[in-house]
Amino acid sequence: AEAAIRYNEDKFTRAFQASPDAINITRLDDGTYFDVSEGFEKISGWTREEAIGRTALELNIWVEPQDRERAVELIRGQGGYTGLEIAFRRKDGRIITGLMSGKVMEVAGVTCLLSVTRDITDRKHAESTLKEAEQRLRTVLANSEAVIYQLDPEGRFTLSEGLGLSHLGLAPGQVVGMSALELYRGDEKTVDQI
Repeated sequence: AEAAIRYNEDKFTRAFQASPDAINITRLDDGTYFDVSEGFEKISGWTREEAIGRTALELNIWVEPQDRERAVELIRGQGGYTGLEIAFRRKDGRIITGLMSGKVMEVAGVTCLLSVTRDITDRKHAESTLKEAEQRLRTVLANSEAVIYQLDPEGRFTLSEGLGLSHLGLAPGQVVGMSALELYRGDEKTVDQI
């Protein structure tokens, strides 16, 4: 039994240290760090020695301190949380976005929180850049003097934009889902213009 316990502890320790994500064990009541992983050191910039015995509030990691309270409420109400996006401050002051999961566990009779945080800062930046590019494209399409449209393989409109639509008596997006034949109402000129 002792060998099995040591084996499981060794397995946990190796997984704990090998993860690229920040993994930490904190006392639930006050957030004091019991242990942190190498991933925590890389992501936060704080060494294991600097973190253990202190809290994230003391290290000024929480950009919004009430985020910890929100996480604790979820832990107390549900026993854990998954997919919590929170802004964190690294030791160097840079703000990053973390995707957190946490679960209650017992360590030497003390109720603790096992927390795993993945740095999603680059992903959030890419999403923001894409959203801005899409908005610029929508603005260009909406303000174009032309009629801009796209058809799917069945010949149905999937996009209809541009100020030129008003010359046809149509509003942007009005024909989305329709085929050119459905637009034909005896007015060949309108169909030819589309």
